[in-house]
Amino acid sequence: ELDEAVGIMAGQVVYKYEEEQENEY
Repeated sequence: ELDEAVGIMAGQVVYKYEEEQENEY
């Protein structure tokens, strides 16, 4: 369960990061 939670959190961070990068351009 812990690994799954960490994976979900990491996915959200990556998603937000990619979204911000797209908005900059």
